[in-house]
Amino acid sequence: MDLPEQKDKIKPTGVPHWFLYGTLGIFLMLLSALAVIAVKSTSFSANSSGMISQWQSGPIRLDTQTSRFILRKTLPALDRSAGEDDPFTLLEFNWSEIYWRLAVNIKSASPQEILKAQLPLLALIKPKPLPPVRIIQHPVPKPDMTPPVKEFPPLLNEAPLVFIYHSHTTESYLPESGKDHTPNQKGDIVKVGSYLQKILEEKYGIRCIHNEDIHDTFPFRDSYKRSQITVMKYLKEYPSFKVVLDIHRDATPGIDATAIVKGQETATIAIVVGSDKMGLEHPNWRKNHQFATELADAMNHYYPGLCSKVILSDARYNQHLHDHSLIIEFGDQNSTIEKVYRAADRFAEILVSVMDQEATQANPGQ
Repeated sequence: MDLPEQKDKIKPTGVPHWFLYGTLGIFLMLLSALAVIAVKSTSFSANSSGMISQWQSGPIRLDTQTSRFILRKTLPALDRSAGEDDPFTLLEFNWSEIYWRLAVNIKSASPQEILKAQLPLLALIKPKPLPPVRIIQHPVPKPDMTPPVKEFPPLLNEAPLVFIYHSHTTESYLPESGKDHTPNQKGDIVKVGSYLQKILEEKYGIRCIHNEDIHDTFPFRDSYKRSQITVMKYLKEYPSFKVVLDIHRDATPGIDATAIVKGQETATIAIVVGSDKMGLEHPNWRKNHQFATELADAMNHYYPGLCSKVILSDARYNQHLHDHSLIIEFGDQNSTIEKVYRAADRFAEILVSVMDQEATQANPGQ
């Protein structure tokens, strides 16, 4: 029996949508990369302290910072975020995020999400989180225990020992100013730096330098690059610095940054330590981490709960410039300034105690 004639199915010959989106995405990324190279206004040069190197020919400037920017945008797997999210993100475009959203409907272009889009079975696997956070717990001390530190008269004619600055100078506290950031203006965090300087100088005789320059202007992601220039300038001018503190406030959602210390509500303190995990030179990070651990242990020994965590981060946060350089976060955006000042009082006491102890160990005969 004759079979009915079968008509050949017509296959679509159109270009796949992923190819069109991919081509558009690559074109936009190349266009943005060329624009970045052409207008980048940074003026860094290579030097022995690990600053950003550059190559320049006429109007074209190519430095390592720009190179990393291009690589991160064209290879999303290299785009590793560090630090607080940009509060002014509407002013910037992330071309890699736009491309992945258009191409395969990925909202967050992390390596895990990209792989899951290609291998759906991976979406069923939930990896165990490995947060680089150290939570410190200590037994409650006796009520009359205080750090072994004496109060000294002001010694302001002595060389400064502590440098205080703010990479995120616009950070603020909602109860104090009604804003969590004050764009292009000094935020409440500068008040905390000034208060800490006052306590260290007037109560303990430790001379400080407090820099109030605004480093987190547009683009926000260049904040640490700007503050690096500031730190290098002051370290060169004052080689006597024993401690370098970048004062921030926390922004971790869902966390109550309050502890009861000596019967009073006090803002908690978090310490952030940078490392060399992103491939940047950072020979001091273990010393910085040891210093952070000493401070955290002392805080929670004498004032349990005062230090909430020590975070070991992938980024180095300019801490490669000094072996006692740390980020200190006082409370969060919901903390009142009174609670933050109480935390600064306790922190100053612990800081001086640890500094005295280190000085005694370094010079046992004195």
